[in-house]
Formats: sequence, C-alpha cells, structure tokens
Amino acid sequence: MYDLWGQFASHPEVFTRRLLGVYYSSDPDQLGEYLTGTEIRRRHTESLIETFERLLDAGSRCDPDGILRSALHGSAHGILYRLACEDLGRAPAGAPPVADASPEVTPGTL
Repeated sequence: MYDLWGQFASHPEVFTRRLLGVYYSSDPDQLGEYLTGTEIRRRHTESLIETFERLLDAGSRCDPDGILRSALHGSAHGILYRLACEDLGRAPAGAPPVADASPEVTPGTL
C-alpha cells in the first residue's frame, strides 16, 4: 500500500478507495487487519473516526437540512468511517448501515 500512497498522494480519496477495494473485492476481514491489526493502526483508526465525527458535527451546525452529512456519509471516506466503526464495535454517528450504502468502488477501480 505504501507504493500506492506515494504514487497517488495527490488524489484525496485514493488510499481510502484502495482500502474499500480490499473490503469489497477480496476478504472483508482483511480490512479489519489494516484498520486495527496493530496498536498503532487501531490508534490511527480511532483518530480517523474522531476526526470524521468532528467534521460531521461542524457540518451539522451550519446545515440544518443534513445535505452535508449525507454527502459525507456517501463519500469513500464516509463508507470507510462506517466500516471502521463497525470494526471497533462502535455505532457510527447518524449513518445508514454499510450494507445500505451504494459504494462508488468496484473491483479493479480507484
């Protein structure tokens, strides 16, 4: 994955989309290994969740119709956020289950 990060660092969702590709096209349990397989990965995943929830909170304060929240949850980052919450046994803030999501990632694509 490190090579991919260096190659596509200018694309804001490429790393997230590659992780989602692992979930949707191979062994979904492998994503859990990437997210929480070591203590450092677990801390990074917890930080991702906390940061995403802060973004959701900030968006909801200026968007009473929930358009930003819906857009964030529908993004690749939002789908990864929900999967990370699931992996850690946490309920995602105001999100539909991942099974109800329409992922933008298909096998073999970024």
